[in-house]
Amino acid sequence: MTTKSKNAVADSRTFQLLRHPVFRAEVNRVAIAKCREAVKAGVFQYIPKRQNTAPSFYIPRMDLVDDPSSSNLFAVFELPGVPLSGLSMHIREGNLVLRGQRRPPYSFTPMPGGSSHTTIDACTSENISDIAHTENQPPTLPVKELYFGDFQRAIPLPAGIKQEDISANLLNGMLTVTWPRSPGSAETSVPSRTPGNITPPLPMAAAGAAMQ
Repeated sequence: MTTKSKNAVADSRTFQLLRHPVFRAEVNRVAIAKCREAVKAGVFQYIPKRQNTAPSFYIPRMDLVDDPSSSNLFAVFELPGVPLSGLSMHIREGNLVLRGQRRPPYSFTPMPGGSSHTTIDACTSENISDIAHTENQPPTLPVKELYFGDFQRAIPLPAGIKQEDISANLLNGMLTVTWPRSPGSAETSVPSRTPGNITPPLPMAAAGAAMQ
């Protein structure tokens, strides 16, 4: 057997040893131990797997109602858990812009998706996930389907509609916003079929003052 052949055989055996389960387990054990030491010493910080993060703002659901027998149009926004103080409305470039914020009912803040601390891949391995239990970690959300935080939605308005032409009413988590089809065509009251008409519509100007 030539020297070249002997080297090839040796390389093959070395490669097989590197893939051996016992060798890999030992390497992982040493790496985990070193990583634990680094976490405890404050050199690295354990970062758990990121949860799905919500967008910077979410778009609330709504119904846009067009009743041909009425001179008004209105939109109903689904805003449970949002107080009047958490809303603002204004007209911008011909659009009615609704903005606000909904806060979660729980007091803790889940760990943000990013971190400025240094980390390494070994510290995010599932093999050492129990490190998280040894550190002061905030509660987690195993199931997260609700949107909290800032929201925004814009609705095109007919040309010439001004802020004083718009009224709003928040009742039972549903915000009803009413505006005329065209300037000067507004009715004196919201149609009886408008959801949330138990209380009079809140004028846009007054609502805006209360929402700031």
